[in-house]
Amino acid sequence: LSYLFIASDMPFVENCSLTPLPGYYTASNADGLYFHESCFGGLFRGNKIEGACDDFMNIHNYSRPACSVSKSELVIQKAFRNSNIVKVGYRVGWIRASDGKTAVDGEAFIVKVENADKDGFYKLTLDRNLPDNLATQASPRGKKILDMFAIMECMAHGTVFSDNEFKTGVSRILLGGRNLLFTGNRIEDRMGHPYLIETSSHALNDGAGGEGYQPRNIVWQGNFFDIYAPKNVFSFHSDGSLGPSPDIDIVHMSIIGNTFKIR
Repeated sequence: LSYLFIASDMPFVENCSLTPLPGYYTASNADGLYFHESCFGGLFRGNKIEGACDDFMNIHNYSRPACSVSKSELVIQKAFRNSNIVKVGYRVGWIRASDGKTAVDGEAFIVKVENADKDGFYKLTLDRNLPDNLATQASPRGKKILDMFAIMECMAHGTVFSDNEFKTGVSRILLGGRNLLFTGNRIEDRMGHPYLIETSSHALNDGAGGEGYQPRNIVWQGNFFDIYAPKNVFSFHSDGSLGPSPDIDIVHMSIIGNTFKIR
């Protein structure tokens, strides 16, 4: 991972370059930009990412299944790779993945945080009672997929990506998060991947959690796409694990004044 941001507020990267050394085809062994439950703000401007061995960019807003629910108390797994994102005053949202949903069904504020045990769990006290019919690890209710919980602040809210250049590499952007702006970027796609930009809500696919859920309020304006292989530039779909008719994969995405050159 070249630029890695875990639970980061307001990351700024400007006029930086990731390119292969002379005579080499790759510049990294994984993604170019990787966001893992980053929180608020941030600016990525005038950067060049070339030759990443995996995706151009991943924006993951992770979810995890509840271990147990009792009125206003929730026992939940700690975040993958990081355990410092759960704070008093933050919101948790529940996603009824057991019913094939990817949207947040309801929210509550955290008023108390405790370590439930040493094995990687939180015990949270919320400002309201949770629904009593959620599918949890303690009470799966016969569901194949458990219901999921997410930290609503950890969606890279308000991050701006402007005037960057992405080229070669695996050529893919996995799009999670909310309230994001992409403007003035140049994206050169030479790979035969079936899609270039995909929502990541389809990754809510097992009892261990998922890499994303319903992105919201995304703007693509004034970008240039140079496409070398036939494909779907934007792909919003489910992998079918949530059922044959999954919930809406993205809400409020605007594609305005972009240029697409198909070779």
